[in-house]
Amino acid sequence: MINVNFTLVVQIINFIVLTYLLNRILFKPLLRLFDYRSRKIEEFNNKAIEAEKDCQARLKEYADRIQDARNIAEQERLRLRQQAVEKRQDILLKAKIEADKITAAIRDDIVKQTKLVKAVIQKEGELLSKEIAGEVLGRKVA
Repeated sequence: MINVNFTLVVQIINFIVLTYLLNRILFKPLLRLFDYRSRKIEEFNNKAIEAEKDCQARLKEYADRIQDARNIAEQERLRLRQQAVEKRQDILLKAKIEADKITAAIRDDIVKQTKLVKAVIQKEGELLSKEIAGEVLGRKVA
């Protein structure tokens, strides 16, 4: 059986004092340290999540800007291509008009030369026919 005497009371007082001192010197600072560590870990996790979201937003913005630049470049390429097609058509039209002018000038020149040659041939034909008629008739035909 347990004897209740003075040593038991001293041991209980010793236990209470030791518990109070350990709580004050060791347990509370450790608990504060554990709490501080938990808060810091949570804070760093939140910062990491925010950084990840920020990174994703920047990547999306970067991808959007690249796509916008590609769209602008494509529009510019199409505009330049259309401009080149219009310029080509303009040059071809001018060349056709110039060729038509040259062809018309050549036709006019041919018509003039044909009329001139016909007139010369007709005069020479008349002279030749008079000469032939004069030889056949043996006299000069007027």
